Amino acid sequence: PHATTPERAATVDAERFLYVIAGTGRVRTAGEVLDVEKEDMVWLEPGDRFTLEAAAEALAVLEATSS
Repeated sequence: PHATTPERAATVDAERFLYVIAGTGRVRTAGEVLDVEKEDMVWLEPGDRFTLEAAAEALAVLEATSS
């Protein structure tokens, strides 16, 4: 709860997405702050960096790459 990840960058030059499995929180990417909750998806372009911030409950997120 209330945890923040270090900023993450792509390890491959590919599109990625984040899928929220459980919890609520925020995704910070490309100058935007997006509130997310269970079953939300965030699309990331190649080179996008992001951080995850959990709200009061834990945040579980799946990251997948299109390559």
